[in-house]
Amino acid sequence: MTDLEIIKLLKEEIAQHLKSIGSEDSVKLKYERDDNGNVILLDIQNNNLTEIPQNVLKLRHLNTLRICCNDITKLTPLLQLENLKDLWISEVNFDEKDFTNFVTNAKNLKLLMYFSRYPWDIIPKNILNHNLNLTTIEFPKDFKTQFILETSKFFPPNQMIELGYRNSKFYYNVYSHIEKKYFEEFYKILNSPKNLGSDLYELQTKIISELLEINYSNYQKIENLPYAIRKLSIYNFHEIEELLIDNIASNSNSNKLNDPQWIFITGENGYGKTLLLQAITIGLNGNKEGNQILTPELAYFYLEFKNNTQSIINSIGYFQNNFTPFPHFVAYGPARLVKRPGYEKDSKTASLFKSYSELIDIEERLIAWEKDDLQVKYYKSAKNILLKLLSPQIKDIITIREGTETYVRYIEQDSEYQKSFDELASGYRSIITMVGDIIVRLSKSQQEVSDFTQLAGIVLIDEIDLHLHPKWQKAMVENLTELFSKVQFIASTHSPIPMLGAPANSVIINVQRNENGITAEKLDIDFTRLLPNSILSSPIFNFDEIVAKSKPKNKFPHTEDDYNEIIEKEKLQKKVSDFFGDNADELLNLLNSEDDEEDK
Repeated sequence: MTDLEIIKLLKEEIAQHLKSIGSEDSVKLKYERDDNGNVILLDIQNNNLTEIPQNVLKLRHLNTLRICCNDITKLTPLLQLENLKDLWISEVNFDEKDFTNFVTNAKNLKLLMYFSRYPWDIIPKNILNHNLNLTTIEFPKDFKTQFILETSKFFPPNQMIELGYRNSKFYYNVYSHIEKKYFEEFYKILNSPKNLGSDLYELQTKIISELLEINYSNYQKIENLPYAIRKLSIYNFHEIEELLIDNIASNSNSNKLNDPQWIFITGENGYGKTLLLQAITIGLNGNKEGNQILTPELAYFYLEFKNNTQSIINSIGYFQNNFTPFPHFVAYGPARLVKRPGYEKDSKTASLFKSYSELIDIEERLIAWEKDDLQVKYYKSAKNILLKLLSPQIKDIITIREGTETYVRYIEQDSEYQKSFDELASGYRSIITMVGDIIVRLSKSQQEVSDFTQLAGIVLIDEIDLHLHPKWQKAMVENLTELFSKVQFIASTHSPIPMLGAPANSVIINVQRNENGITAEKLDIDFTRLLPNSILSSPIFNFDEIVAKSKPKNKFPHTEDDYNEIIEKEKLQKKVSDFFGDNADELLNLLNSEDDEEDK
């Protein structure tokens, strides 16, 4: 029997149950299926069920279930569903013993979200040793009205207080993690609601200040990048079950945060680098791409970013929405070789979410700007930026007219041949297309800027090393840093070379994948003094097999820092071999081993 056939039987079963209890409600049910047609999410919205429908237990691939049931003891059969990870129950009444027994037996559940009128007497004491993610979003009757009235004075709409317990940490407003030490204070406030709003506001301010190691009143003293991300939390976004990255900006002194101009994301193929970039994009730009919804239904995003002297918090998802779109922003996926003349077919984020996307044709803009005396300044600024990025291989960019048509041509070093865009190497084309797109899109939201090097914003780039020779990987980062000093770049890379061109305060976030899904960690590694082989073998890339497979077993690997040193050493070894004959190998091995000891 297929899951769709089971859903049909389930609807009939619920209809019969509603009829048996005298309810005139119609069946209210939603579900989602995976690529194989299996039902993985089920939302039964009828709130007057008195028992669990038996056909639910036949959905063996069910991952998430939302259901109303007024007796927690009747939920126990659901624990037979091995794939059930998230359970949402509402209109539920239970005592402490029943609740504790249920939680203790919920071996496979990762999240239990319950909606109850009397939660506070149940939460503490008996569940603190369980790794189950637990939360409640309702409050006792005796102060719920006062709670809403008081908190509305201090908190924005849709940011009510929520208490939960997640992997040995309480959390607050879903996204701000709280150490256990705050729980007693939090619990005391909730049970003494005389000054509820002001007390909770004071507690929140203390927690946030401690967690981020800053005082929010000092934000006006920050004097580096105008825009920068500060903190990111993601829940239930594809393979990311729960991910928190905070303290992205480091403290340079007691009053200032040092926002990194470059954030590098590293990790193996398929580990989630692109997914992390997409999550940041959603936090800045929202979860819609045209008519497409980019997020699963249960996904939740929290992004804090700096907007000049303000701290902006965007929250998007099932729990709450408090979102301010950030205009000075653009994101790129690995496919960035194609530009589209005539019109902007795709949005500023489409490249990151689609395998094929067309970027804005900068050549068309160059031609239009050069023709207009009032806009020629834009032409000169864009041309200078592109020449800086393409130098020294491209020595000039010109426009030529043939009849009624005008074309852009590129002249390479040591040649006068005028190449079209399609004749250029893919590395050149990727730079022209992406940087041209950055200039056009950021200038649209900053029309007062005529010198494009003064554009400000946040730019995301997936696989920045793609199509580029190692020399160009380093130079690309160096030049973007210099040319766009007011832009924060967030880039994934499979290569250590781009880091050699990055500023000293750059941040590295390493993405890992294990049985708990995708995780990410900000690495505390000073890479400014490391060579590529050291970066590769460090936790940045975790590449510990840097010796060639073909190396002869009786030979030592070269550990010199420069290839010319190797050549000179090999010349010396040849002289030793020629002089000592058959005894040379033993002497050379001895010399090599001594060299290795000196390197250590």
